[in-house]
Amino acid sequence: MHKGLKIFLGILGGLAAAVLLTWLIAPGLPVRIFTNKMFSYQNTVLGDYPYAELGTPSDYKPVTELGLQLMLPQSAEKLDKATSLKIYSNKDTKPEGEETLAVAFLDHSATEDMELIGEKGFTQEEFDRGIRGIRRKKPENNYESWDMLYNITPSEYNIHKHGTWKFYFQLMRMKDELYPAVGQVGYHFENETAKGFVFEYGKPGADSSNYALLIELYGTDDPDCCHGALIKSKDYDMLKKIANSARVVPD
Repeated sequence: MHKGLKIFLGILGGLAAAVLLTWLIAPGLPVRIFTNKMFSYQNTVLGDYPYAELGTPSDYKPVTELGLQLMLPQSAEKLDKATSLKIYSNKDTKPEGEETLAVAFLDHSATEDMELIGEKGFTQEEFDRGIRGIRRKKPENNYESWDMLYNITPSEYNIHKHGTWKFYFQLMRMKDELYPAVGQVGYHFENETAKGFVFEYGKPGADSSNYALLIELYGTDDPDCCHGALIKSKDYDMLKKIANSARVVPD
């Protein structure tokens, strides 16, 4: 056999052996390398809630809609009471020196549960194997499912576990779509009534002069049901003080 051909076949044999060895020992390594180059938010996680020390003014009043209670300035009133929209503002009633506020309570009653198993997702076997592949406890409700998506990182993926790469890739793809949609920066939020997330939904820029916070909470008694609100104002401290007051209350 020609010497050059022998060398070429030797290289091919070495590559095939390397590929086989990778598949046997670290079958998930190629997809982790691929996702590391493909996704922008792979290592992004929710931070600790940073605004609790601001508290909430004692003269704020409680407003409850769709199972979520927020403490709002006395000047905030419900807009267009004839509609089903749960929007409050002080634009016509605010005292001098108070910035305009807008609060929209979000109706999640028609939102489907976070379901990764089924016709468009994974089989039960794929899901259970995939969870073991990312070294996590299986989510038992919507809150735990969302928390998993917001916080999974490549370091959790067990590259030595066979048959889990598809599950891991799908979670990382979903995470990369979620973070831009909620403002890119978020925090864990928890009190005696609920646990969930607060996101830095917007800051003043070319399209808006307002800050915005997005609140998404799940009641301790019903972690499948989400209660949300979007709050906007030029006064960022006002928004933080309102967010501090968030509670999930019985309907």
